[in-house]
Amino acid sequence: MRFLPKALTVPATSALSRWFASRAPKSDSATLNLRNVYIFFSREGTLYAVLLIITFIAGINYGNNLVLGLCFYLVSVWLISFM
Repeated sequence: MRFLPKALTVPATSALSRWFASRAPKSDSATLNLRNVYIFFSREGTLYAVLLIITFIAGINYGNNLVLGLCFYLVSVWLISFM
């Protein structure tokens, strides 16, 4: 968010902080369940998603079923890895 002006980032950051504070209040102990486990993409995960999109577009443009098959396989591995 460092490329955006502060007028846009400050309200978004404060809204996100309020959402986290209401969703996961601070306490000394925690029990993990579906409401307090979050999955966020790292920088590498985002790059992987962008490369998958590029691979998908290339497979469609060139009509190459092997490239599309590889793309679908890599998407399935990616989805299974964080499930």
